[in-house]
Amino acid sequence: HNARQDNWASNAEKERYRGRNHYNSHAYHSHSSYKQKGKQDKKLHQIGLLFDRYRNKKMGQSEVRHLDHTISAYEIHHDPARVLAEYDGILLANQDMNLNSTHWAINNAKKNHSMEKFINEIVPTSIKNRKNKLKNHEMQLKGVGNDTPKDRHKRRILEDKIQKDKEYINSLESIDKKAMLKADKEARKT
Repeated sequence: HNARQDNWASNAEKERYRGRNHYNSHAYHSHSSYKQKGKQDKKLHQIGLLFDRYRNKKMGQSEVRHLDHTISAYEIHHDPARVLAEYDGILLANQDMNLNSTHWAINNAKKNHSMEKFINEIVPTSIKNRKNKLKNHEMQLKGVGNDTPKDRHKRRILEDKIQKDKEYINSLESIDKKAMLKADKEARKT
């Protein structure tokens, strides 16, 4: 607890924390446990049995799945208590309880934010920003004709953007905040 408050028992421990390795995302995302969980979840997803803990429902087979570190690998890597205890961050981050498959848009928006910040700040801002993009794309679409191949191509591109905007918004609006916080609490306990 004290290390997380930047209160160290010795200068040697403080210097060991300052001298830790730089964060390497690839090392965390290429670990055998991460890959194995991804393969398991892919199989479940293909047969329609993959449960998305963040939305508290089964994922649709047509949805794009991402594997998320519930407590971000970045947070774990930079945790002073982890360094003080001399735990391997890659092993901690890739424990089964910390790996959850979810909709790509949720993982994309969550990045390395804590669950609290993600739910209370990132989600509302992301939804608002994406709704503004959606309105802009819909306005652009109204101004595009359907007479030439170039116009039809531009319409298809805008229609695709509109569909992705709606999917992004729907996925973030479908988050079950209690379920996400529960997943975070269980991961931290483990």
